[in-house]
Amino acid sequence: MSLNSLNQGTPSAASQVPFYDPDNGGDRRASLSAIAGAVADILGLSGQSGEMETQFVTIVGGPATVTAAPTVPGNSVFVVLTTTIGSTSNITYQFPPVAECRDGQEVTWSNSAAMTSTLTNGNGASVVGAGLGSMVAGGWVRYRFVSATSTWYRIG
Repeated sequence: MSLNSLNQGTPSAASQVPFYDPDNGGDRRASLSAIAGAVADILGLSGQSGEMETQFVTIVGGPATVTAAPTVPGNSVFVVLTTTIGSTSNITYQFPPVAECRDGQEVTWSNSAAMTSTLTNGNGASVVGAGLGSMVAGGWVRYRFVSATSTWYRIG
């Protein structure tokens, strides 16, 4: 049977694709989602969508610690902070646990109100550019993780 004699269709995650399996010495079939998972494993991307997740946090007052917590470990996260009392102080921005971080992961913190006495906590990693001090309303700061040094670097 030739490829041209097949009806056209739109592939989905469950669609089946033929392939040769050298471990079993024969032809096999697998779903597109299984093939995508195998490619992700080969490229070292397993469990990472590469998407920027958004996390909303409301601060009732200081002191408070806000932890960046992506739903998939290693994903980048955009943390949107709001307060119920206007400006606040003594806020600690805490990064994901170092064991769950991946090279190139980013964390962006954005706040709706002015914040003073703002600190960072690397959660097992070092932080370069940790001295935030204060941030104006609508301010933001971005960090990128480098696994070779287990360090978060401020990049914006």
